[in-house]
Amino acid sequence: MKFGNCEPDVLPSISDYFHSKGRDIFVGILSAVCLAFLVYQGYDKRDIVFSKIACVSCFCIISFPTMIDCKRDCHIYY
Repeated sequence: MKFGNCEPDVLPSISDYFHSKGRDIFVGILSAVCLAFLVYQGYDKRDIVFSKIACVSCFCIISFPTMIDCKRDCHIYY
């Protein structure tokens, strides 16, 4: 589905989806992924370290989304 006159209909940044109509789904999926990385123990020390880094990264995407570019008419924002 395309909104406006944009080619292609994919947003340029993953954080831009925070401002789209699918915000609740986006935040829910990232929260679940963040929780999964938080509780993952892994097989060795590297697995634990990288899962915690991934958890913090997911949390930062949820907590600090990008700013809306009002000049872009490609997608419908709230």
